Amino acid sequence: MILVPLLQFGVFLSLAVVSPKSPAVYSPQGKPDPFEPRNREHHDTVENPLTAPLRQLAISELVIVGTAVGKLGVFVLVQGAGRLTHLAPMKARFADGHLVKVSGDWVIFRVDGDGTGQSWVTKRIRSAGE
Repeated sequence: MILVPLLQFGVFLSLAVVSPKSPAVYSPQGKPDPFEPRNREHHDTVENPLTAPLRQLAISELVIVGTAVGKLGVFVLVQGAGRLTHLAPMKARFADGHLVKVSGDWVIFRVDGDGTGQSWVTKRIRSAGE
């Protein structure tokens, strides 16, 4: 490091001299991926082997069986056309949208549109007699 006095200002300016013999090395450790979008809302926040089958179910064919609340949050029990019951966490992705909110006896989905935008679908939780 070289100290250069600036007498007329009464301060010292320090300059760092980098040797051209050592090449600069980039290390991505601890840095965000520049190719990942900053807004993660467009990506699935919940994606694991248990929720992967939900991506094959259309919201229009779902039957809401019930809800479950636990330490990990709120879950919705859904049945597809094959009558197989799945456990869907909040923000789970389906073939044409995702789960948004559970409110009382109602479950709200956001359906991805076909170029016309997005719409909301509300389904009622099926009672035991239905």
